[in-house]
Amino acid sequence: MFEGEMASLEAILKTQTIKVPKPIKVIDLPGGSTAFVMEHLEMGGLNRHSALLGTQLADLHLHNQKLGEKQKKEGNTVGTVHSCLQIQPS
Repeated sequence: MFEGEMASLEAILKTQTIKVPKPIKVIDLPGGSTAFVMEHLEMGGLNRHSALLGTQLADLHLHNQKLGEKQKKEGNTVGTVHSCLQIQPS
């Protein structure tokens, strides 16, 4: 149930743009319930850090935009491989 959230936090951590809790484990509990264990972050006094948070969120979005542009550029080269191959007559 929380695998997507865990993967998202891991992806955000890899960008090194904003502090998020480190995901530790998804645990299946009896009765079909699930628990998501992650690092505890002290969240007190966020008002004084709101400008930094805004900057970090903007950096995260820029990171995602650059990654998307890179993937799009790499995706445009998929069809060029066959031009290097020569078909041998049988």
